[in-house]
Amino acid sequence: MKWEYRELQATAMSVDYSGNNVLLAGRRWLAIKHIGVDDVPTEIVKKYPRHSKYDAAGAEWCQTYPGQKLCAIASNQHVDV
Repeated sequence: MKWEYRELQATAMSVDYSGNNVLLAGRRWLAIKHIGVDDVPTEIVKKYPRHSKYDAAGAEWCQTYPGQKLCAIASNQHVDV
């Protein structure tokens, strides 16, 4: 399978606690993509605008059950949760 999202220009990626969702983070967008064998390749679950002059250096989902809906995106010298 091949998924390509040129408009996102993602520089960081992270898989969530369940292993079913991927967070793609870039300078302009954050996108959450559901991954699975039977997915339609063009389906993005959520897409959020992100206005930053810096690329996302890293993205990480919380890997514990109580915090499974939290993620952190690092860029330049600050982290957004």
